[in-house]
Amino acid sequence: NFIHPRDAESAKQYAQYEKLGRKHIRIMFKRNIRDLSDEANVFVKNIDPSVNVKKLHDIFAEVGAVLCCKISTDSEGRSLGYGYVQYEKPDDAITAAKTLQSHKIGEQEVVLSNFVPKDKRGASTAKRNIYVKNLPLNKTEAELDKFIEDYFKKFGDIEMMLLKRHPTENKFSAFICFKSEEQAQKCVE
Repeated sequence: NFIHPRDAESAKQYAQYEKLGRKHIRIMFKRNIRDLSDEANVFVKNIDPSVNVKKLHDIFAEVGAVLCCKISTDSEGRSLGYGYVQYEKPDDAITAAKTLQSHKIGEQEVVLSNFVPKDKRGASTAKRNIYVKNLPLNKTEAELDKFIEDYFKKFGDIEMMLLKRHPTENKFSAFICFKSEEQAQKCVE
């Protein structure tokens, strides 16, 4: 706690997202956690490993006032490729989801979705996900996106799809999440 608010602001300005050991310092002014809106929190996937928390914060701050930003890391402090951005207002989160969806940060395009707390999440997606490999090599990424969507929609409604390029070889794989377990099961049979 600081005696003067300007000291707290100064600490936030100079120490925000600095690394302390394997973790980044995250500074927010004291407020009741219940006052933070889940609708103002954005879940960010496919974060390039070279992107640090400060860079992520700066990009998302162009949309609105960011309270806090986090990139999840393993025990060694390496990025797990996903994170969270907590905005002050839900409208800013909605704007970010529209304007920054598929925005290239580093070498990868990020995928954004609304954050859903664990206690409010529906059934696990584990049995609704399928992994697809050996995709055609003679297609561009856009052509593969269309090919996958056209082919797999006959099995059911696709909730989410992620196409990944192999890091060293010119080949792709895909993760597809169907709306129901039955649809995913029908696809694999």
